[in-house]
Amino acid sequence: DVTEKFGFTKNTDEFQKGEVISLLYEPGMFPALLNATKEANNVLELVPKNGGIPQKANLELHLKAFEQAVEKYLSDSNAGLVVIDMEQWFPQYTLNIGPREVYQTMSKYTIIKDYPELESEPNKVEAKAKESFENASMAFLTETLKEGRRLRPNATWGFYMYPVCSLKPEEKTCSPDVVEANNQMNWFYNLTTALYPSLYLSGALNDDDRAEIIRARTAEAIRVSTLDGRNISVYPYISIHYEDNGSLVSKMDLENLMKIPKEMGATGVILWSSRSLFQKEEQCEWF
Repeated sequence: DVTEKFGFTKNTDEFQKGEVISLLYEPGMFPALLNATKEANNVLELVPKNGGIPQKANLELHLKAFEQAVEKYLSDSNAGLVVIDMEQWFPQYTLNIGPREVYQTMSKYTIIKDYPELESEPNKVEAKAKESFENASMAFLTETLKEGRRLRPNATWGFYMYPVCSLKPEEKTCSPDVVEANNQMNWFYNLTTALYPSLYLSGALNDDDRAEIIRARTAEAIRVSTLDGRNISVYPYISIHYEDNGSLVSKMDLENLMKIPKEMGATGVILWSSRSLFQKEEQCEWF
């Protein structure tokens, strides 16, 4: 067994949910805008799911559905890592750019519908949209974490991808606006008991550039883990495939993905992959 030979810990029978780690994909009723790859001004073509945006979603129903998911997938005695994977939107309004910009646009559209007298005052619309979105998104994330910790107090709870370092996969340093957003998220990080940042890499860069990205993302996670007097675990997600093209990472990248987080003080790493990426014998032999 390769995993035993190299000291990896895994769930019994290699299930996605088990005694070591459990990944919960959008548990509950998180709001989302489907077809969100469309241009941000085509809000009428978007398909709202669970209200579409946090301020139009039902938090009470979400928490009931979230409890059902926890009871279904996590044993009462679960003391492993629990990762909530919800990537549709960020709780900070201004970070929702690119495909996520529709959450800004829909929030403004909703304000104009509710307050038509503000249509000619875009600054006021923007301010109200930001406030309503962030208040609702904060409630969704904090209450979800509180409920998870109440239901399974021995588990280690956090959201996948946080803290974010940059919104561009090729950026070798953390964006100042993202760092500032992390500084303002004590309400979120004070409730998490582990950080699960992503160290997934782009095959379009060289090994040296990717090493810089690994250092920057790990450093930001370590910084956030100790900010405001916290002392929480850091488990970066790593993959042996490049995120953009699915090819196997270089041996240097594989070494850096494990060595750099360890040297910088991470608690461990989570090696995540899919069986669909191991369809060829040479891929398994390489690993």
